[in-house]
Amino acid sequence: MRVAALYDIHGNLAALEAIHQELAADPVDLVIVGGDVVAGPFPRECLALLQNLSIPCRYLHGNAESDWRALYEGRPVQGLMPNAASMAAWVDSQLTAEQKAFVADWPLTVTVPWADSQLLFCHAIPANDT
Repeated sequence: MRVAALYDIHGNLAALEAIHQELAADPVDLVIVGGDVVAGPFPRECLALLQNLSIPCRYLHGNAESDWRALYEGRPVQGLMPNAASMAAWVDSQLTAEQKAFVADWPLTVTVPWADSQLLFCHAIPANDT
């Protein structure tokens, strides 16, 4: 099985489109999206592109999604950056209702069967996405 692990997209649509072209030219069996998709200039568009990939994808959240999720769930945003709360509010204004529900369900870790074992994917460490 060939796996592509995409991390820290940060709303960079041009870079994600380039990766999409690479994946079309050299397909993989699974894409792991390792968080920090939504913090950046084009969160809605990046999520739409990822959701429309013809390759199976598994998603996990990074600190950007955690910041947004805190806002979404009515909890205080305690991000790494001083502007984390305002960034989370801006991201919230950009995402569709469907995208919000989709991102809100992303887990902290993803495991994938591999040979006689499993691969563990996380954004930083399994217990903390920062």
